[in-house]
Amino acid sequence: MLNQIGRKTFQSNGIMTCCISLYFIMLPFGAVSLGKEGSVLKFIAVLPCFFFLLIYQRIVLSKIVILQFFLIIKYIVDLCYTIEVNSSIQVIKTNILFLVLLVVTGCANFDHSELKVIRNSLVWASRITCIFLIFFGSFKENRYLLSGVITEDPNYINGYFLFGLVHAVQAFRSDDRKKIKFLSLLEISIYFSASILTGSRGGLLSLIVSVFLMVVLGSNTRNRGNRKKIIIFLLLMFIFLCLLEIIPESSTSRFYLSTVMSTGGTHRFEIWKKSLEIFIESNVFREIFGYGCGTIRSIYLTHQYMDVVSHNVFIQQILEGGIISFTLYSLIICCCLNYLIQKKDWMLFSCFIGFIVLSLSTSIMTFKPYWNAILIVNLLSGNDRMLSQE
Repeated sequence: MLNQIGRKTFQSNGIMTCCISLYFIMLPFGAVSLGKEGSVLKFIAVLPCFFFLLIYQRIVLSKIVILQFFLIIKYIVDLCYTIEVNSSIQVIKTNILFLVLLVVTGCANFDHSELKVIRNSLVWASRITCIFLIFFGSFKENRYLLSGVITEDPNYINGYFLFGLVHAVQAFRSDDRKKIKFLSLLEISIYFSASILTGSRGGLLSLIVSVFLMVVLGSNTRNRGNRKKIIIFLLLMFIFLCLLEIIPESSTSRFYLSTVMSTGGTHRFEIWKKSLEIFIESNVFREIFGYGCGTIRSIYLTHQYMDVVSHNVFIQQILEGGIISFTLYSLIICCCLNYLIQKKDWMLFSCFIGFIVLSLSTSIMTFKPYWNAILIVNLLSGNDRMLSQE
């Protein structure tokens, strides 16, 4: 799976563990904008990159890194025919940063305790985001939002909850201590309450799917395990239904089937239909190569449609980058899922599926929690290969 360049072994000395963990745990600060300079998280990303260069000894090229490299090459080629040059350049810059992070996080040799610290940092990022939402959020149009210094779209913020939520489900399922079970249920309830208050239907669906997968896949036993799965899932659904009754109807009404159908999923159904029409009506060149990365709004406007985004990452990829970009992007996701299935890492697998579900109703390509899911998979796969060679 991996090709190595270099002769010496890169040994993690704790510094890289701290830097990568800091980057993961500071995830909420990706929503703190510094204007043209980007987010606070971009500057935090400098730390692992700096220490990687300082103690650099080897580069590990995983399938994920190679595919991301070719995706960037495709984006650069897009500049020859893009309909919005500036937007395409910005997307290329952002994806180069992601490639650098993939290389940095995939080259260190972590031991078990260091991996545990890194994984826990993803969980604490979810908790910190939830705390920020509770104490610094405010209601607007019956939706609880993060605005001000820390600003994030209510749909995207649900992605921040996935690591913490699935971890809490795992703790409730596997730890027999009553205190842990109580705290886990409390944490699960808080995440679901926060999700409902944000009014994000796609976000809530991603949380439910992740919880379902963690409950179903997370047990190793059969007969007793199946009964336990059913009991846990029914208990979680009971908590969910109770929350729907407690939370004001002004916030929960967005989740009613009648509301979804009457609004067309906030016009998403109409946008997706129009997107399909644009792709079918495009010439062969545009179907294969697309209209250029970062051009989704311009694509709709040039086809006499509204100034909107696609609200679906896969639709956005195939319109902006054609079949080529869509294929490369899909292969990256498949590589991640394949590794997690092979390792039976059902916690990360459940999170990853949750991100995929969320991406079906959102458009952001550079979604930092999704990035972190890919980064941790790349880190684990690279670490496994280096340990097997020792």
